[in-house]
Amino acid sequence: MKDETRKISNVFWSFKRYLHSQIGGSYELFWNPTGQPEPTDVDEWVIYESGQYDSELFTITSPRIHCVRRNDPDGDKMEDLVTAVMATVDAQSSRKYIDFYDKTTALVIGRIDILNAVAGPPVPYSTGIISRAIDLTVRVKTKRRTI
Repeated sequence: MKDETRKISNVFWSFKRYLHSQIGGSYELFWNPTGQPEPTDVDEWVIYESGQYDSELFTITSPRIHCVRRNDPDGDKMEDLVTAVMATVDAQSSRKYIDFYDKTTALVIGRIDILNAVAGPPVPYSTGIISRAIDLTVRVKTKRRTI
């Protein structure tokens, strides 16, 4: 990977741009929150966490997406939420990658391949909120040369 593109912020902004375009109008989105968001005006939201980065293996990262739902005792609406989010990151028939952007220039500098996406079990909280995590394994690939 080129040194000038080897920036954690490029991965973060690429996911932010992609998820905003795919599900941003349907769900409230939170980005690397320092606490547990609990919006009062919606019953479902999505949280993106960048995950861990290994400086030796920068091209492989493990972001996590939390699907969160309130007021869903049967879990039916949670399943719909998880299905919708999984469809944006894994169930794509034509591709399993998102564009990799340079934050500074907003130019596409490669792609982020989605190698694996796994939805975990529902985790209920005493506040009536249910959360399900989608763990991703992704590989960052940049263009080797300019065209």
